[in-house]
Amino acid sequence: MVDLDLQRGDIAAFLNLNPSQSLAAIAAARGEIDEVFLHGALTRHESGVVVLPAPLQMEEADTIGHEQVESVLRVLRSQFRYVIVDTARTLTDASLAALEATEHVFLLTDLSVPGMRATRRTLDLLARLDARPEVLITQAIARPAKLEDATRAIGQPPYLIIPRDPTAASQAMNAGAPLNGTKDSPLATSIGEFATKLTGVGPKGGGGRLFGRLFGRGKRV
Repeated sequence: MVDLDLQRGDIAAFLNLNPSQSLAAIAAARGEIDEVFLHGALTRHESGVVVLPAPLQMEEADTIGHEQVESVLRVLRSQFRYVIVDTARTLTDASLAALEATEHVFLLTDLSVPGMRATRRTLDLLARLDARPEVLITQAIARPAKLEDATRAIGQPPYLIIPRDPTAASQAMNAGAPLNGTKDSPLATSIGEFATKLTGVGPKGGGGRLFGRLFGRGKRV
């Protein structure tokens, strides 16, 4: 997992990790980035997921641009079967590099009026950049608009509906524990369904560790 929310990235916090290196080490590297150097900047979670964290200091975000992200993703593609990139909410030079390298783009939104409006504007922009993202809709507000109204406003049906599950989400976020294996959680079930739909890899024997099994050597982002 690559945290490209360079100023406010919190993947490491959500996984209760304390990384010593980050994307900033890539920017400071001299010469070509190889797999040995890159692995020194990665932090491994006990589940098997490997994280390349956002810069530890906010001011380091300015050192990471298109070239650095392009090089990082090129090496990661040769080392891992699946690479998940989380970008900032704004379109940056770094996130453009990720869009150019990825096979699948997902735009996360809710059913609020501002959310739907922002989603449609973002879809229009990405279409002009030859990106064709899918939309994930979260039921994150208490009284959302109707799904059919959202579909009409956005201009395309959602790839997946992610249910509202504030208890599980809050516990996972504050405990720094992944939702994998969380029992009786609609949110955890939905994320498993998303992974299965995207990859074709189904859960085995309880299925709580589906995302953990998705990571291995390969050539796909």
